[in-house]
Parts: sequence; structure tokens; C-alpha cells
Amino acid sequence: MSSNQFSPSRISRKVLRLVADLKEMLLGDLSYAVEDFEDAKPFLRVIDRLEKLRSYLSPNQAEMLAEAQAVRRSLIEDGPFVNSMINGSNNLNRIASNVNENNFKVKEDMKMYSTNLSILLEEKTAVVQALEALQSVKGSMPEAVVALKKRKRELGFDIGTDMFKLINRNRLLGVMVKYQGDLLTRLDEAEEALRAAEEKQAAMQAIADHARVTARRC
Repeated sequence: MSSNQFSPSRISRKVLRLVADLKEMLLGDLSYAVEDFEDAKPFLRVIDRLEKLRSYLSPNQAEMLAEAQAVRRSLIEDGPFVNSMINGSNNLNRIASNVNENNFKVKEDMKMYSTNLSILLEEKTAVVQALEALQSVKGSMPEAVVALKKRKRELGFDIGTDMFKLINRNRLLGVMVKYQGDLLTRLDEAEEALRAAEEKQAAMQAIADHARVTARRC
């Protein structure tokens, strides 16, 4: 260990470097530290190092360190809650948007199947009537009867398929509507938590702003 490792000049340079780092961090955007506390570790390390050198700080530097400690406390105490509530609310709103979009698609599918069914049923009625008319006439063309019977079978299959799809979509819509109702309840609850998070976030911002003003004086 060199004899001048803890000399006043060495310590002074170290203090000035750490003070400059802390000032830069306080004057910058600390919102990243709320989003991911891991990103706040360099900020916290600078505070810890300066705390050990507090006796070497000027009054303005000591005041800036105290303000930084207040920012640190707000990040530790309120940051995780704010981040969790904001992310949770964003996720719920994203899910609600997807559910609304899917509800719309299912309803559009149901309209399409319902329209198709109406068209197919009308055609089947016309085919049955034409078939009955042909069969009531002696000497009617057997080819026409065969063709109408074939078309009747095809229509029956198509009608059954669309009815099955319509029933399934109706069931799916019922499930989605129930889920949507549950989701709205959760969104209401999240809204209350989000308001509390926004209040804490505003308080955190006020602390950071106050620290920024102090940092400018250093």
C-alpha cells in the first residue's frame, strides 16, 4: 500500500469525481431506476461511497448528498410499488383491448354465419318447392330431380356446418362476455391502485426535482 493512498489530494480528487458523478445522475433522468431497480445500483453505489467521505464534503455537497439519500429512500420504498402498479395496469388494459377486439371479431363472424344461413335456408326452401313440383308432374325429367336432390343434400350439409359454427361462436361469445365482466372488475380495482401509485410517483418526482435544484448549486 503506497504512503499517499489516503493523502488529502487523493481523497479530494476522489470526492470531486464522486460528487461530479452524483450531480450528473441527479440532473439526468432517474425514471429508469423506477422501471428497473437493478439500473439504480450505480446511483446507490455513488451515494454509499460519498457517505463514507461525508466529512470531506463542503456544505453544498453534503446537502446534495442528503437530497440524493432522500431520492434513494423513495426509490427503495415506493419505486417497486409504483412500477408494479403501472405495469399491472398496462397489462390489464392490453388484455382488455385484446378481448374487445376478439369480441368484435366473434360478433362479425356470427353476423356472417347468420347471413349465410338465411341465404342457404331460402335456397333450400326454393329447391324443396321445385323438387315437389317436379315430382308431382308425371314424366318429369329424372336428371332434374336427381340434380335437385343432390343440391338439397349439399344445402343440408352447408346449413348444418354454419349452424354448428354459429352455435360455437355464440358459446365462445358467452364465455368472453363473462371474462370481460370479470376483467372490468379487475380494471376498477387496478384503477384505485394506479391512482395511489400516481400519487407516490408524483411525490417521488418532487423529491427528485428538489434534489436536482440542489445539485445545480454544486
